[in-house]
Amino acid sequence: MHVSTGPADGAPGAGTESRIHPGFVSPASDRADVDVILEGGPADIPRTLRVDGVMAAGGKIKIPRNNGYEHFEWHEESPGADGREPLLFRWTTRTRIAE
Repeated sequence: MHVSTGPADGAPGAGTESRIHPGFVSPASDRADVDVILEGGPADIPRTLRVDGVMAAGGKIKIPRNNGYEHFEWHEESPGADGREPLLFRWTTRTRIAE
């Protein structure tokens, strides 16, 4: 499954700290994967995913589904905010692909 993120205010640049938490540094050259937990949204979306760390560092994940996208945003009280456990992303909205 291809997962992408949209631009976010304060999105990290190469070597900068992210919105996720102060200790989560994700330089563009280090594309380590991170585990995420998805909460809410359609029932047929997997509840756990492994995504590119640079994508997760932006605080938003966009999952293509049925002619649209399901949008998830990082939750500050995520158990993974310390960088050792999966990060929690909550469903926010669905958008349709323009035809």
